Amino acid sequence: MDDVGWSRPLKTDCRKYIGDRPCLPHKQNGAVCESCGEYDPIETRLLIIKLGALGDVVRTAALIEPLRQMYPGLHVTWLSQPSSFEYLNAIGCIDRPLALTPVNLEILRSEEFDVIASLDLSDEAAALAMNLKGATRLGFGRTPRGAIHAFDARGEKIVAMSHWDDLKKANRDTYQDLMCDVLGLPRGRYPIPCPAFEDASHTIDPVFGAFLRAAPRPWIGLNAGGGGRWQKKVWTVSGFAELTSKIRNELGGTPILFYGPDDREQAAQLLAACTVPPYDTGGSLSIPEFCAFLSRCDAVVTGDTLGLHLTLAAGARVVCLVGPTSAAELELYGQGQILQGTVDCLGCYLTTCNLNPDCMNTITVQSVMQAIQKELKR
Repeated sequence: MDDVGWSRPLKTDCRKYIGDRPCLPHKQNGAVCESCGEYDPIETRLLIIKLGALGDVVRTAALIEPLRQMYPGLHVTWLSQPSSFEYLNAIGCIDRPLALTPVNLEILRSEEFDVIASLDLSDEAAALAMNLKGATRLGFGRTPRGAIHAFDARGEKIVAMSHWDDLKKANRDTYQDLMCDVLGLPRGRYPIPCPAFEDASHTIDPVFGAFLRAAPRPWIGLNAGGGGRWQKKVWTVSGFAELTSKIRNELGGTPILFYGPDDREQAAQLLAACTVPPYDTGGSLSIPEFCAFLSRCDAVVTGDTLGLHLTLAAGARVVCLVGPTSAAELELYGQGQILQGTVDCLGCYLTTCNLNPDCMNTITVQSVMQAIQKELKR
């Protein structure tokens, strides 16, 4: 029995090691650790804690590649809300995406990391950064008396901006640049990882195939979603309704309506208001399917929301309509332009507003059409 090899060496520091079952090289070609040509040792274990909105998760993922350049042999565990897991799992550059669940927290408590990067200012994320085991901590933690603080000077600007409106409005750094500073990375236009959508294309073609073959170009995506938090992040129903007519009548193209499960009421109001209805994608696309559809659009009109960052990841041209949030923090990668209203209180970060007209109401259909035409020429 001893000749079978029960004490065979096992290289548990290899990236391909799984733990409860054979690794892929062993299953495919019978490789064993002592002679395997695919041994890929992990040198640095990084835990990213990013529990915020999916849009912020998407644009933070742009920093994975520069992190790998900074830390050779990097293994990335990313802890997120369950709503972000689909995206993180689909992009393929995260070694271990984990949804925030009691079981996964127990797993993390049993491990040690070389670096913990906590990139949210929430109490939950900051507390996790303090209580999980790591040799180095970056980003934001929580004092014993309940205050959120930066672990070092690189995060102090973000903490200050979170407390003082005048500092937030004065900022001219993009979100990605601010995160680069926190992580100690050189600033740069690092692209947002796009989920592989080859399989997604096969799933949308049977459902939307007849439309995809017949719809006249240009295809203009209208992302009417905005989530539930920011009432004024989304452009007006009347604006979108008039725009769909102009896309048909002036461009000879096809408006395509995108929205998520939380935005069905807004989408229903928009569809009811349209004299020339856009093509309705139904509001239930998966993230890869959404990206597959966006990649086929000639231009996309969207607010400062998840749809913006996925449009950029998919490589489409974009016209971004911005009101209560910071236009300066948006990195468009040279793929489009930002339109803002004419009020004095832009970037107020108020979730609701009684101003009439408000910031989004002062963005005109004519200006959006001109921006679309400019992007189509590019």
